[in-house]
Amino acid sequence: MEKAQKVTVSTFDGNEYKAKIVGTDPKTDLALLKVEGKSFPFLPLGDSSTVRVGEWVLAVGNPLQTEFTVTAGIISAKGRQLDTAEYADYIQTDAAINRGNSGGPLVNLRGEVIGVNSVILSPNQGSVGIGFAIPSNIVKTIVTALKGSGKVERGYMGVSIQDIGPADKEALGLASTTGALIAQVVPGGPADTAGLKAYDVVVKCNSEPIKNATALKLKIGSTKPGQVVTLGVLRDGKSRDISIKVSKLGDKGDESFPADKGDAVSNVSEELGLTLTALTSKVAENYGIPYKGGLLIMDVKPLSPAYDAGLQKGLIIVEANRTKVDTLQDLNRVVAAAKSRGAVLFRLVAFDNSGSKIELLRSLRLR
Repeated sequence: MEKAQKVTVSTFDGNEYKAKIVGTDPKTDLALLKVEGKSFPFLPLGDSSTVRVGEWVLAVGNPLQTEFTVTAGIISAKGRQLDTAEYADYIQTDAAINRGNSGGPLVNLRGEVIGVNSVILSPNQGSVGIGFAIPSNIVKTIVTALKGSGKVERGYMGVSIQDIGPADKEALGLASTTGALIAQVVPGGPADTAGLKAYDVVVKCNSEPIKNATALKLKIGSTKPGQVVTLGVLRDGKSRDISIKVSKLGDKGDESFPADKGDAVSNVSEELGLTLTALTSKVAENYGIPYKGGLLIMDVKPLSPAYDAGLQKGLIIVEANRTKVDTLQDLNRVVAAAKSRGAVLFRLVAFDNSGSKIELLRSLRLR
């Protein structure tokens, strides 16, 4: 739709209308069209926050070029995350959805649109009962923005965030896995200016509970640039409020990892399942890494604690349990001290295609 030169809308009575693209939003895979005419029948947008798992729904669309097809199913789950859209919190349904259903409504039994059919998961590109729709409350926000300016501006506070897993909970001494863990704070960004730090856990935004990283991302993304939000933060076991003036979200690149040069002196941590090398100036130069210090991951042993935690070749370990590590001996000392807690928290560094630094937090359960 984004690069379409001509758009036509067909209605059930057989008429066709030229449509104007008012605006598109690639981050949710939504577009707003305008059709000239009068007295068009329409369905109201419902409140997707009230949808319940197990509720009956209808999916409408043109699957595989079979026009105006209606299928029935239930709501299978809410709050699903997929790689297809950055700012969508999908509703999952087992109503049959196939190619051609995208953009069609997901309707409840009151005739309200509670979602826009978007994507399926399938081993054969056909419906196997795992379909996803963008919730109507997100659609409302996007439509309002596109009607106003033809584009969507999202809030940005300059952090990398992640969910809190059971191992993170143990490593950080948290009471629960609720909240969003701050992995990186962009220097000079809104969060940095306000005093937010790596390892902080955001549990509230404007007094509303934050369940996970997605909830915080959607909340900040829906905040207009220039507005101030107040975050409820846990830091070292203590609660505090931090106010942040949100700025405008821009684009960012993808992560990339260095190829194996085979010329660095490596050390093996059998306990963690990692092959590591100290990232000296010479090693950094050989690998084209604009960074020195820490331990470069050269290999990850399958089914090891590092493998289970999602560590990958090319990441750089710079801290373990908030302690700087530059040698395997540094790392072993921290791991030994962490055994009573059962987990160790790594601060990791990677670089995207533009050379920008990306920081991550990953917890490893010790066996």
